[in-house]
Amino acid sequence: MTKAKRPIKIARVSTIPFFVYSQLGKQLLDLQEKGFDVTVISKSNNELREFLEKNKINFIEINIERQVNLLKDLSALLSLIKVFRKNKFDIIHSTTPKAGLISALAGLIANSPIRVHTFTGQIWTDFKGFKRDFYKFIDWLIIKINTRCLVDGHSQREYLFKNAVVTSVDKIDIIGEGSLSGVDIERFSVDSYKGEKELIKETLGITENIKLILYLGRLTEDKGIFELLLTLNFLNRKEKKYGLIIVGPQDFINKEHQKKFQDIVDRDNMVFSYGYTSNPEKFYFISDLLCLLSYREGFGTVIIEAAAMGKPAIASKVTGLIDSIKDGVTGILVDNRNPENVAQEINNLLSDSKRYDEISKNARQRAIEKFNSNKHSCMLAKYYYYLLNKNNNKEEAS
Repeated sequence: MTKAKRPIKIARVSTIPFFVYSQLGKQLLDLQEKGFDVTVISKSNNELREFLEKNKINFIEINIERQVNLLKDLSALLSLIKVFRKNKFDIIHSTTPKAGLISALAGLIANSPIRVHTFTGQIWTDFKGFKRDFYKFIDWLIIKINTRCLVDGHSQREYLFKNAVVTSVDKIDIIGEGSLSGVDIERFSVDSYKGEKELIKETLGITENIKLILYLGRLTEDKGIFELLLTLNFLNRKEKKYGLIIVGPQDFINKEHQKKFQDIVDRDNMVFSYGYTSNPEKFYFISDLLCLLSYREGFGTVIIEAAAMGKPAIASKVTGLIDSIKDGVTGILVDNRNPENVAQEINNLLSDSKRYDEISKNARQRAIEKFNSNKHSCMLAKYYYYLLNKNNNKEEAS
């Protein structure tokens, strides 16, 4: 009897649990459906455990700190080496910077054959001096140690080349048109919520007849959340006719910033904050547009999720977001350091129904044509097979 071929074992490594179930969830399920044996390696929280248990995805809990902590980093490295040696994964695929470095080192030491990292933005973009050079070196090292690297946007690949982190754009790959995992077109569809807008608003406690701006994602300093709150102030300076919906878990590095944010939410009745949701599509549905004023992004998944639901976006003109938005066609790119100008752009768009409808239509069409998650998952699976075949040929040749 011929021995059955075993499933290909994939380890997906990340430092942030929220990132796994919010950004990678659909992709993990798609890979599992295609016959891959998928294991998630990350910190744990209730939402991640619930998602993985519900979908019967393997999980190994290892605490990889986002900030530099030599003792904890060494502990994570040793734990990963042990896990990689024991499980003998065919491919190790990391996301988030710290996971990228420690996973690559552990995989190299454990003799894991294929080590892949996906860059989702550069944390050193706004750093200066030694700090900038240090984190650029970390990205350079990640590229050197891994067998192959991906980016989730074309402009990010050019940015790495321009800043001499990589010697050629050909050394870094992109899946399809970019993005981390595409967008689930069936899930993010207005058809699922037709006729329910006022009911959803009422259940969320939003009873005012106002235009609604949405922020969705982790609440952290470099996502431009305070610039967005200032933008709301400019919008409502003369008349309170705009509301800001904020959806996502708090992830502030500075505790004072966390307190400042909460104080603003508590005193401004035009700010509606809801924390994490497993059902972001209903927030896209009731909102008029998405606003993302990040200092840096790899791509901006929320942009194409909103687009799939026919909602335009106003976002920072930075590396990454210039890939997820076609300026003036599917959204508007702005200077995130100028909240007064951002407020003017929002007001102009929402006051011009013809232009708004055209951009909304364009945004949805582009999301469907370019970023369908089903196609993206198929392309990633083919990429994995390509790497495996390349490695097998290399072993045969040696």
